Amino acid sequence: SLSLRRVFITVTGFTIGHSITLALAALELIQPSTVAIEALIGFTILLVASQALLLEDQKNLIFLKSSVCFLIILGLFSLIFGGIISPLTWLGLIIFTVSYSNLVETKKDAKTYSPALTLVFGLIHGFGFASVLLELGLPKGKAVSSLFGFNLGVEFGQILVVTLAISTLYVLGKTKLIKYKENLYNISALFLIALGTFWFVGRVFSL
Repeated sequence: SLSLRRVFITVTGFTIGHSITLALAALELIQPSTVAIEALIGFTILLVASQALLLEDQKNLIFLKSSVCFLIILGLFSLIFGGIISPLTWLGLIIFTVSYSNLVETKKDAKTYSPALTLVFGLIHGFGFASVLLELGLPKGKAVSSLFGFNLGVEFGQILVVTLAISTLYVLGKTKLIKYKENLYNISALFLIALGTFWFVGRVFSL
């Protein structure tokens, strides 16, 4: 179906993104700040969850716009009181988020640009995966094979989560619980927004 096709395209975008940066960081070709990456991962959760609400209902556009305002305010606080994200990173993050929010005004826009968003966020998460891999250590002479195996494990986990989510929605659709599907979807998205916000703020200010 179209929805499954969209899920496949979105997951593929995330996979391509994190595979690129995972390889670059694990092979130590690029070494971004681990703490900053952890903070940015929190923001990706916040923004993706906000977009998920928009995909459900046009009225939820307010959540995406609020994310932009929140980011700008938090950036100003960070610059004034100090934080782990550099001014240049803040500038790039704000420009990206404002530009994206201006592109995404409707449910149709959200569906169209969702793969691109997950591709970009996949790049960020790839650095996060790499930090875990580097902590475990890459065996000498087996860096490529270890990297491939680790990435394969990440993909397996990703497929497992997506399959579980789709299966849950399918089961709900076959029972009387289908009437609670929208509420469950919205509650889950709001929970992720709260989680992403807590994660992002906590990492930015080292709380």
